[in-house]
Amino acid sequence: MKRLVIFDFDGTLYKGDSMRDFAWFLNAPRYYLSLGITAPLYIFSLIGLVPKSAVKSQFIAFHFKHKSKNELQEQGQLFFTQFQSKLFPDAIHYIKTLRAETIETEWIVVSGSCAEWLQPFVESLELTLHCTQLSYSPEAKCLGKLNGANITGKEKVTLIRSAFDLTSYQEIISFGNAKSDRQLTSISTHYYHRHFE
Repeated sequence: MKRLVIFDFDGTLYKGDSMRDFAWFLNAPRYYLSLGITAPLYIFSLIGLVPKSAVKSQFIAFHFKHKSKNELQEQGQLFFTQFQSKLFPDAIHYIKTLRAETIETEWIVVSGSCAEWLQPFVESLELTLHCTQLSYSPEAKCLGKLNGANITGKEKVTLIRSAFDLTSYQEIISFGNAKSDRQLTSISTHYYHRHFE
């Protein structure tokens, strides 16, 4: 038997929104300033005048543009050391328990957040990361925008279908917390919503 286990990250393995926490960690005053700046766009997104992705794009540009990839990765490691306690204990226990079984299992995290701050968390859990990518200049400076799709909702399903031969797994277990994560039910034998809270 072969099994694939899929985790969302924010709100599923991690208590809260890691991108917002990371922005706060980088510069708390700037983070609070950004809440006021993005508020109008956020309100427009709630009433359907702009896509939710526009709010995320503005937030990313405000906090990460012009920072080097090395700086973001180094800060991501420091962020992990201070915020690893926000991983849900029940999630950690579940992973350790399931890993003790003899079934051949692949473990992945599929997230709308980015590797610069997620990778240390994912490595600590011995999982593989598939996530939204930041765009960089040839000099490795963040351009303040995404490189490719925002990996949320149906984009998670699209990414997983392209990266894995799902017919080779007898069991596919997925975990999510947002309404959009329910898209994972289309490829899962078992889907669990807000399971570790």
